[in-house]
Amino acid sequence: MRKLIIVGCGPGHREYLTAIAEKKIREAQVLIGPNKLLENFPEFPGERIALQGNYRETTGLLLSWYKEKNTVVLVTGDPGIYSYARIIIETVGPENCEIIPGISSIQLAFARLGMTWDDAVIISLHGKQIEDHTLIDQITRHPKLVLLTDEENSAARISQLLSQYGIKRCPAYICQDLSLPTEQIWQTDTIEMAKLKPNPLNLIIILNTQAEMAIHR
Repeated sequence: MRKLIIVGCGPGHREYLTAIAEKKIREAQVLIGPNKLLENFPEFPGERIALQGNYRETTGLLLSWYKEKNTVVLVTGDPGIYSYARIIIETVGPENCEIIPGISSIQLAFARLGMTWDDAVIISLHGKQIEDHTLIDQITRHPKLVLLTDEENSAARISQLLSQYGIKRCPAYICQDLSLPTEQIWQTDTIEMAKLKPNPLNLIIILNTQAEMAIHR
């Protein structure tokens, strides 16, 4: 039985695409995804469908498309973490999907820094209104916190919030455009990062050594 293929395209650069992902894309007849991902495959000869904010509408159409043609949906990073894949799987059904994992920006960020991330807590702030006290609670309880930010939930706002709640200066890293030519990583702290102006969509890693000491007591 034909299945809908969901391919994780990694952090951005095609070099980080897995071999099995490349194979599934070559075998596809229909390729669906954001323009920035479709542009990574200029040689693809089949039908291309660009996602431009019409995610739920397109997801409904997938119910029939994948049964008629080999269809691949491209998603950023890994389909298993804060991904459009969630909506697809819920609509089409996990039994009708084949998911190809990808390398997430979180994995690459920790690799760049030479750190493990099995003890990291990940919070996505993309388009979300998370209560201030919830965010503060996570920072004070965990030695490694990853924040996926957006224009409203910026590095400056997070810095201001931490200062407001009396959180002491903690080491921090701001990572943007990982794997791309414009990649940049700032080594800073939760006070100084207010002065930086990264792109709205970035990844912040906060290391709270006080939380780590509390855990090991």
